[in-house]
This record gives sequence, structure tokens and C-alpha cells, in this order.
Amino acid sequence: MKLIEEGRMRGMLLENAENRPPLNISINNLMRNRGYRKNENNIYGLEKYSAPPQGKNPLQPDDRLIEKGESGHVISFLRCSPPGKDKIPGCTHKFINKGLLYDIDWNISELANWRQQRDAAIKFVDGLEVEINKQGD
Repeated sequence: MKLIEEGRMRGMLLENAENRPPLNISINNLMRNRGYRKNENNIYGLEKYSAPPQGKNPLQPDDRLIEKGESGHVISFLRCSPPGKDKIPGCTHKFINKGLLYDIDWNISELANWRQQRDAAIKFVDGLEVEINKQGD
């Protein structure tokens, strides 16, 4: 939670994961439709994918970073600004935990801490749980 308290996480959105297709399907469609190719080197334990600029837009598309489980399923999906694209480059990190789809944002300087960012978000949300005592039980 230290990352949240220090303001190193810029935002967090939560959604019922059942309202969206599984991460594998969403990510595969996105990658295929935009021409992303896997880079040779992984970064911080994540597979890195890049795409060339498309159409009239000369800007480099955001990099995609993916954490996969042993079975090859997507566990985490990160979209990060490539160097020189944005004034304040950042990353958006999507993952599912306990039926919730998390969408958290942080500065690209936190990329090495992506696992800690994920864990801090989960811990924060888990800390919001409320116990309901049923009278008469």
C-alpha cells in the first residue's frame, strides 16, 4: 500500500470481470488487429510486443507487455508509452483478481515495480471489504 500512499499509482478502475471477454480473447484480438509482434527480449519478466506506426499517424503505438501463466493464458496486460511519445509517459495495467477486472495507471518509471503495483491495488481493495454480521445466527 506504500505505493498508493506515496501517490505512485495514478488511478484505479474496477469492473466486474464477467462483463468483459476473458483477457486472452481481448488481448489476442487487439494484438492481431494492430500488427503487434513479439520482441526478442522480455522486460521485467513480461513478454514485450511492439507495432510500427500506422496510417497517417507518425507516432509510435504504445508497447504491450504481457504476463502469461504456465498454461500460456494472459494474467496481466500492460500498455506503456514508448520513450519520447508522451510528456509524462505512463503504463496502464489490467488484470483480474477475485472476479474483479482491475485497470491501474502509473508512471513508466514504476515499470520495474509492476508486481508491487498489482499487489498494492489488490491489498487496497481487499482492505475495503466489510463483514456483515447476521443477527440471530
